[in-house]
Amino acid sequence: MRFRALSNHAPVLYLYPFREVIVSLQQPSGVFAGDRFGETDTRFLYCAVNGLSLLGRLNEMNKEKAVEYIERCKNYDGGFGSSVGAESHAAQGGNGSFHAIS
Repeated sequence: MRFRALSNHAPVLYLYPFREVIVSLQQPSGVFAGDRFGETDTRFLYCAVNGLSLLGRLNEMNKEKAVEYIERCKNYDGGFGSSVGAESHAAQGGNGSFHAIS
């Protein structure tokens, strides 16, 4: 990785490669893959949204598609599954992803 020194000599990591990789993992459905092999679920969507938010780059993802995907993961009991059609699970923070995107 490359570093650049500021005037106070604090190293600054070039963040472009991270942003580029995260954005490239968004699928046409709106969900994000965890890696180049393509496993997808709401955990990866949450991590991608969180990472892009920290980088100040939420505008570079397709937010509408991500929200649509999360909405499709909502079940009859009000919970969210890890993917469309999966059973509700307390660890699948659908609402957290909604708040992070908006």
